[in-house]
Amino acid sequence: MPFDGDLILRLFETIPGRYSIQGTFYSIIAVIIINSIRRSWNINSPVILQRLHFVSIIMPPLTIPLYYLLNPSRNSPEWRLRSLIDIESLLSIEYAGINAGMVMLFLMIITALIFFLQEIIPVIKNITMTKREEEKRIVKTFYINFFDQKHEVKIIEDEEYIIFSSTGIRPSIYISTGLINDLSEEELDAALAHEAAHILRSKRPLLIAVFIFRVMMFFNPVVLIEFRKAVQEEEKICDRMALKITGNPAVFMSVLKRFIREGNEKSGSFNESSHNLLIKERLEELSRVPKKSSDFLGYESSTEEPEDTGILPLTLAIISTGVINYFIV
Repeated sequence: MPFDGDLILRLFETIPGRYSIQGTFYSIIAVIIINSIRRSWNINSPVILQRLHFVSIIMPPLTIPLYYLLNPSRNSPEWRLRSLIDIESLLSIEYAGINAGMVMLFLMIITALIFFLQEIIPVIKNITMTKREEEKRIVKTFYINFFDQKHEVKIIEDEEYIIFSSTGIRPSIYISTGLINDLSEEELDAALAHEAAHILRSKRPLLIAVFIFRVMMFFNPVVLIEFRKAVQEEEKICDRMALKITGNPAVFMSVLKRFIREGNEKSGSFNESSHNLLIKERLEELSRVPKKSSDFLGYESSTEEPEDTGILPLTLAIISTGVINYFIV
C-alpha cells in the first residue's frame, strides 16, 4: 500500500511526532550556526569542536519542553504566522506525489535502524560476547600508572593488532601480543596512555549526559552525524593527553600509522574508509604539535588557539541556537 502523505502529516502533529520533527529541525539550525562560528573563528581545537558538536545533540531535547513552558500557545495559528519557519507547512510541500513529510519520516526510520544496528547491537556484543572471548585468551595481566591512576592491562594472545579499553566498575586496557612485539617501549607507552585517557574521560558527567541525549534523539539524522564527529574529536583529545606521557608526537604518529588498513579505498567497505580517514585526521592533528612538547592541551601554533578561548564561541552558539529555534515551530 502506498504511503498516505496526509496520514504522515497527521503523525507529525501528534506530541511524539512534533517532538521528533522539531528536534531534527532544531539540530539543523544548530549545525548551521556551529559551522558558521567554526569558520569565523578558524577553530581547529578538538576540545572546542567537540563542545560545539554537543550543542546540536543536547539543546533540542532540552529546549523543546522549555519553549512550551515559556509559551504554551506555540502551536496556535497566530504564533505560527509570526514564526520564522513553520515546520508543518514545510512538510506539506509536495513534488511528484511525494511530500517532504514522507522524506523526513524515511530519513528518521533509516537513522533509527543505523543507530540500533551500528551502535546499540555492537555495544551489547562488546559488553557480553567479545569481552568473554577476549578474557579466555588473556596470557598476562599487569598494571601501569598514567594520569595519577593505576590501570589494569590485559595481554591477549593474538598476532593481530588489537588495543582497546573497557569502562565500568573495573575498567581495563586490552592489548594483543602481536602489537606488543612490534612496538618499541616508547610506542607502547603512547598506545597505553591513549587508552588510559579514554578510561579517565569516560567518567566525565558531561560525556555521559551527551550519550544519554544522543540515545533520546536516536531518530535524528543530524544528531547521528554530530555524535560521530564528537567521537572523532574524542580520539584527538585522547591523543593529546597521551602526549603528556610521551612528549613526542612522532612516536604516537608511528603507532597510528600501523593501524591504517591497506587496500583500495574506493573498493573498500564504508567502515574501512571511515577508519582510515579518522587515522589520517589524527595524524594531521598531531603533525601540528611541536616535535617535543608536553603541553598536550594548551599549546599554541599558527593553526591552533589555546583551549581557554572556547567559552566565547560556545556561549555564542548556545545563545544563537536557543533564540533562533524559539521562533521555529
